[in-house]
Amino acid sequence: MDCIKTRQTPTADVEIGHRSVSLGHLANITRDLGRKLRWDPKKERFPTDKEADKLVNRPRRPAYELPKI
Repeated sequence: MDCIKTRQTPTADVEIGHRSVSLGHLANITRDLGRKLRWDPKKERFPTDKEADKLVNRPRRPAYELPKI
């Protein structure tokens, strides 16, 4: 909260937080599917597995959707 007020960089910026949390999500997807997967970190996709790709994002609740760009 202090960083919001002061505009200073937090200890862990959003990119570090995103990458840290992504690892846990990827492990869960691998466990749920029960097989090895290949991950493309630049595209943030499973290049050869459409089933796994569907689990990268989930439907959002109404009024919490991301804006379409």
